[in-house]
Amino acid sequence: MKLTLDQLQKIKTSSSFDFCLYALHYLQNFIKTAPAKDMESLLLGLNQQGRAIIKMQPNMANLKKKIAVVIYILKKAMKTKKTNAEIKNYTLTKIHELLDTADQKRTKIAIAGSKLITPNAKIVTIGNSGLISEILITAFKQKRKFEVYCLESAPTREGTSQAETLAHKGIQCFLATDGSMGTLLHQASLVMAGAVRIYEDGFINKIGTLPLAISAQVMKIPFYLASETDKILTEREYAVRFYKRDSAEIYVPRSRKIKIFNVHYESIPLTMVTKFITEDGVFDLVEFRNWYLKE
Repeated sequence: MKLTLDQLQKIKTSSSFDFCLYALHYLQNFIKTAPAKDMESLLLGLNQQGRAIIKMQPNMANLKKKIAVVIYILKKAMKTKKTNAEIKNYTLTKIHELLDTADQKRTKIAIAGSKLITPNAKIVTIGNSGLISEILITAFKQKRKFEVYCLESAPTREGTSQAETLAHKGIQCFLATDGSMGTLLHQASLVMAGAVRIYEDGFINKIGTLPLAISAQVMKIPFYLASETDKILTEREYAVRFYKRDSAEIYVPRSRKIKIFNVHYESIPLTMVTKFITEDGVFDLVEFRNWYLKE
């Protein structure tokens, strides 16, 4: 998979899981094609590429962590007696292992999450989560019967990508506007969402997830969060920030009196989550905090 930085920049509807894989493939190709003469130059270039990719999706905790691991691997290899060619090959092998581990985690999460889908369930989703797709596809292969209601997830409408992925696998989907979430929840069995980051008191996901979680809580609909534990990044380590996006995604104002507020992500309290689905199993809030968020 050969992608340029510009191509990565234009990926706006991909799940955080898939974007992270695209980034690893990009770095793999960057290292593979770099001259083997000067490892210091390669390290400098890798740092620059890594920063540029993180800037594209600054809220993605797993992206930050995996890029940091790749840089650490190269630095560590440079301190050995390996030749430059061997250092490159060693780093590429380790990136391949990271990709394999990510696939293994996705499979474990899919199996664990599929067990939560009740017969004839009506499932509401938001955004485009690769993990949610894998959970639903796994459940479908197990001959479970259910329907999925995908919120379009404005302004970039990545919910359409989620619906297309599921429909391609034969799963019955309904695509709906974000504003219809309240109406959909009247007939829903459960809500499933992903995350780009989990921290001490909350998680970050696509804008619109907070009102969905609040509505689900009021209507007593279970809210399930699927995430690799790689996405845990506490505020002690890195402050939670939200970044404004291109205003033209929403509207090009004809008046100076109209200002555009456009962010892609928001924070949702962990207390709104019924169950956490991870590669290590399914946890309630107390268990999840005890396992992963205690100092």
